[in-house]
Amino acid sequence: MSKLSSFLKENVKEGKRSKEVFVSDRFSEPITIKLLSPKELARCQDAAVSIRNKKPFFDTKAYNMELIKISIIEPDLKSAELQDSYGVMNEEDLINEMFTGAEFTKISTEVNEFNSLDENINDKINEAKN
Repeated sequence: MSKLSSFLKENVKEGKRSKEVFVSDRFSEPITIKLLSPKELARCQDAAVSIRNKKPFFDTKAYNMELIKISIIEPDLKSAELQDSYGVMNEEDLINEMFTGAEFTKISTEVNEFNSLDENINDKINEAKN
């Protein structure tokens, strides 16, 4: 098989596209997070960039919130019933009401690990050298 053929869609192995995460014992069911596409990651980055003092500013908190909002597929954070039960009207407020700080951190860590966003480029360089 040529190198090119290994990249043809029909020859690419389908990897795991979602993962169940037990956030804490407060919830009897796990949440489900998904693997993000490059387009979705770019949307999260774009949402976190603003201009401050005529310079681009990257808001890490906004980026993490966007990652979590777009990554959680179960429960549906856009569900009016779920939002109503917490007395909120959008996904971000729902996340802030629904989860504790520790749960938010766990979800953020799981999303980053599942999408390989936690890998340090310097670690990869050192690994390649050895």
